[in-house]
Amino acid sequence: MAGETTRIRNLNVVAEALRRTQEQYRLLAEQASDGLLVATSDGRLLEANPAASELLGYSRAELLALRLRYLLEGADLELLEALQQGRGTRHVRMRRKDGSVFPAEIDARPLSQGGLQLTVRDDSERARVKRALEDSEERFQKLLQSAPDAIALESQGRIVLANQRCAELLGFAHPRELSGLATANLARPETRDDLVRTLGAALRQNGTSDPFATRLQRVDGSLLEVHIVPTATTYQGHPALQIVMRETAPSVRPAASSRDDLTGLPTRELFDDRLSVALAQAFRHRHVLAVVRIDVQVDSVARSLGRPAADALLRSIAGRLTECVREGDTVARLGATEFGLLLPGVRFQDDVTRIAEKVMAGLGEPLDASGTPVQVGANAGVSLFPQDGDGPGALVENAGTALRRARETGTGRYENYSRGMERDPLAALSSSGNGAATAPVPLAGAAPQAGAPGVLHYQPVFGIESDRIEGFETFLRWQHPELGLVFPRHFLLNSDFISLILAIGPWIIRTACAQVRSWQRRGRSLRLAVNLSPYELRHPDLVKNVSTALEETSLAPRFLQLEVPEEWAMEDVGHAAEVIRALRGLGASVCLDGFGEDNRALLQLRRLPVDSVKLNLFGERSISSSGGDEATRVASAISMAKSFQLRVIAQGVESPELLEQLRTWQCDEVQGYHWGPPMSPTACDDLLLRLSGRLRPYKRPARETGSHLL
Repeated sequence: MAGETTRIRNLNVVAEALRRTQEQYRLLAEQASDGLLVATSDGRLLEANPAASELLGYSRAELLALRLRYLLEGADLELLEALQQGRGTRHVRMRRKDGSVFPAEIDARPLSQGGLQLTVRDDSERARVKRALEDSEERFQKLLQSAPDAIALESQGRIVLANQRCAELLGFAHPRELSGLATANLARPETRDDLVRTLGAALRQNGTSDPFATRLQRVDGSLLEVHIVPTATTYQGHPALQIVMRETAPSVRPAASSRDDLTGLPTRELFDDRLSVALAQAFRHRHVLAVVRIDVQVDSVARSLGRPAADALLRSIAGRLTECVREGDTVARLGATEFGLLLPGVRFQDDVTRIAEKVMAGLGEPLDASGTPVQVGANAGVSLFPQDGDGPGALVENAGTALRRARETGTGRYENYSRGMERDPLAALSSSGNGAATAPVPLAGAAPQAGAPGVLHYQPVFGIESDRIEGFETFLRWQHPELGLVFPRHFLLNSDFISLILAIGPWIIRTACAQVRSWQRRGRSLRLAVNLSPYELRHPDLVKNVSTALEETSLAPRFLQLEVPEEWAMEDVGHAAEVIRALRGLGASVCLDGFGEDNRALLQLRRLPVDSVKLNLFGERSISSSGGDEATRVASAISMAKSFQLRVIAQGVESPELLEQLRTWQCDEVQGYHWGPPMSPTACDDLLLRLSGRLRPYKRPARETGSHLL
């Protein structure tokens, strides 16, 4: 009897332990964020947690009346059998109760008592990222296939990508036949070791390496003599080489001719080769690229000291220019007295400005001409990709146009190319140089903190659904007494840019906050957007300056939107996230400006705690339908942002057709000259009254002059 009692007591203990375990599992299942389903081996559903019900749109009772196959879109027997046998993770398409289909990840695990447990997750985000990456790769492939030269991409010693021209050169029918081939196996046996060694050295070098001649072997065994230009890059996170190949014809000079005999610098031919390769890199990575043409005056030295001294002077100039640029930049001799700089991989236009100023200052110092110190005159012209041209010829030609303008403004100066600059009376203000340069032009409207900050204009931002003005973005201007309204690009380059922007930054935020607060007091519930430069975002007083501006103007923080550049955020995502969190901690919202221009941002968006993103669509008037590369890029960027529940703003909207397309893509807000340009506070008041907030094309009042608004 005692033994029976003990046995019953032990059974009760086990039963209670089992009950508690089941209760704990039930609580965990109900609180889980992923959907959990329990099914029999033949696919009949036995259990579902609340997350599964919410994800699939069915109640628990409805789910338990279904079989697994009813939830899988287009599922075949093999997939069902694999899931029912509990074999790992599968990516499938599932059907909700309302008929909508979504990508899902199902993790199947067998249960000890039979059947299986299914963990279900919405896989839409991964699918969107995958599509965005595929779209980016497709655009790169189009550029690759349209290139006139044979181009291959090598990673870890093997060809991973090639264009049709490369396949034809090597005797293959299609580029895919090259995929996976060891690069060394393309070489003739006698040149194989040299090719591997040379490509290995190029991989370790930053930027584009010197071209070299080698012999390859076509697929039919015939000899192929080529010149190769390798450029270090990355592919899927691994070091890689972009290899440009050109067949050597009997009339082509040997590789040594790619170097200037006098200075040892690359010649115009090599400069053009490197420019073509750098443009392909700039397109893929969405970087700025600069071309600088420099003219030096050495004729007087040749007349007074003789030709040998002039030659020595040219060699000194070559050395001085090389000292002024970064590793990976190219210094070339383009003509008898003309030099060229190729500056690839530029993050910010200000970097180009600093290099140009350093070059002009370096050429302003005495140079050696066979033992005689000589001071030469020099001028330079600068063009940038993509804004000043998208091809080698256009960039070189526009840099020449800027160089001619620089000569007109005096010796020791450089000019940045701008469209119509020959007619622009302000172009001289954007030049800079050595001791011959003019002092910074004084700005009007001084503030104590900045010395002379200028004036602020505001561009309206319209809500697409609300059909009214939601807020304004702030723009810095300067009212010159004779030239009228001057844009920042015309006076910031003529000053100590970093010091000036750090000085006037707090003034801009405080003045803009005061202005929008004034509108709010008159019954306008408007939001204010202020752009922050990378220099401000790196400054330790940024958060304090923003907090002070909000406190002094009594503006509620929720009405302040701070815009941060995507390029800055991608430099160090972890640090950027810390700065963004600190700004949001004040109660302000943060917008990622230029979203989608760097494909990495699509993958890093989750790590950046922003409230909204801004797409820059300047010049994208062709985005009027769902087709085309640009339309796909914009649609993908908007879809990605919306998946994170972020507000999307499109800047540079210039047509009703583009507005309607953005509406179908669920963009939230737009701004652009067609709807309202940056304008004075008084003009903003008139616009608010005239439009009553409605989203209609802007019509300039008769008393306003165009120069004040463009």
